[in-house]
Amino acid sequence: MGLSPHQKGKAYCTKPCKVVTCVTLATQSKRPPFHNPFAEAVRVASMIDQHLSARIVEARNNLGLSVSDVARSIGLTAQALTEIETGKVRISAFCVAQLSRALNVSPRWFYFGLPGQDAFDRVG
Repeated sequence: MGLSPHQKGKAYCTKPCKVVTCVTLATQSKRPPFHNPFAEAVRVASMIDQHLSARIVEARNNLGLSVSDVARSIGLTAQALTEIETGKVRISAFCVAQLSRALNVSPRWFYFGLPGQDAFDRVG
């Protein structure tokens, strides 16, 4: 059974009821607050996206290339690359590979310095 609109976000409301009951159940419970298992994944993904974006800008600046030059070389518009560099759009693995070729760095270089980097270095 799906939750009614007033129940969304209420961790302990499991059946249709009045709003007052939902609030009462949530505030009187001795259980810990609701933990969203996806919140940590979203935070980590955001951290990785910010890191990749900064590394793209760093590699582009090291070569003295403009956004337009790099975007053209990988088949994107300058606006699309700018959105990747600012973190507005998530970067795909395919785009990382294209950028690594265009910027003369290995795909691994983009991830260097990221917490947990050693997980990429483990074999089998």
